[in-house]
Amino acid sequence: MEAVNEPRQVECGAPDFTILKKDLRLGNIECKDIGKPLDGELKADQLKRYRKALPNLIFTDYLEFRWFVRGEERGDPVRLASVVGKKLRPEPDGPEALARLLNAFLTEEIPTITGPKELAERMASLAQMIRAAISQALAVLLELTTHPHRFSELQKALPEIPSRSLARLLARLEDDGAIVRKVTSGRPARSVYSVPMEDECLREALRRLSRWASRKFGSR
Repeated sequence: MEAVNEPRQVECGAPDFTILKKDLRLGNIECKDIGKPLDGELKADQLKRYRKALPNLIFTDYLEFRWFVRGEERGDPVRLASVVGKKLRPEPDGPEALARLLNAFLTEEIPTITGPKELAERMASLAQMIRAAISQALAVLLELTTHPHRFSELQKALPEIPSRSLARLLARLEDDGAIVRKVTSGRPARSVYSVPMEDECLREALRRLSRWASRKFGSR
């Protein structure tokens, strides 16, 4: 069994971990910052998409763990500890409860598509995720055609993209050769992102494509 932390390996968004047994995907785990209220995060579009598309999903802030099967929460949330001031207060039965949850998560039978209606719903959900991914990528590329940006500048320019999603998206675009990242000298060192093209015709084509995506997919 293997837990893979590789954004390029997912087909819908980029959950933090994919749990594999040989070539079989057993499930996914999405992590948020420690102490961040999960109830609020569950209302975000990202988690709504994951719950629709990922049949076996754990959502956690490393202290609380919530398990979803085919979009529905399974069992009660499990908590290892609570944040009290600047300290963690362990829950007495937390480790045992988490062990039971993880065992159930790893042994859950992978749901299969049972009919044409479910297939259509899955495909529609996947199409929405693809649209969102394309729109976000184009929004980043368009912003970078104006001038190079630091990560913090991109965050301010694109507030609709969550910081973690933006970091993953930049990593994928850099890996694909669509953007270039340069690390500046000095303390602290900073990463600066830019589009590796000097041809204004290509830049204009990218701007037009991004404007089309905004109208078509409703982004930005």
